[in-house]
Parts: sequence; C-alpha cells; structure tokens
Amino acid sequence: MQLTQANETTDEGALRAVSLTFKAMGRPADAVECYENAARKCPGEESFAMETLNAYAGMGEFKKMQQVG
Repeated sequence: MQLTQANETTDEGALRAVSLTFKAMGRPADAVECYENAARKCPGEESFAMETLNAYAGMGEFKKMQQVG
C-alpha cells in the first residue's frame, strides 16, 4: 500500500483499515501520519485527533501526544 494514497483519505472506515494494515506491517509511524493528515484536513473532527493520540500512545511517543491539538 502506498502511503501517498492512504494520506489522501478522510474516510474513518478507510483510515481504520489503513491504520490496522500499517500496524500489522510494523509501520505504526505511517498510520500516525495518515491520522495527522486527516486531522489537518478536517480540524473540527475530534475522532481524528483522538486516533492520532491513540497511535502515539501505542508507539510510546508521549511527548508528541502533548502536541496533538
């Protein structure tokens, strides 16, 4: 799966599938990037920010969690 294709979507179902795929492939940072991009495209969508937080927590990136707004 190409990261550039995954970064274009803001569909929650597609993002969930992409995120799980990246995690299974051992690429959790790519999953985080997808959610970060979706959150930037839809700043009022709280679920994208929450998923970004969860992804950072799963990676142990606690300082980055503090920067999610």
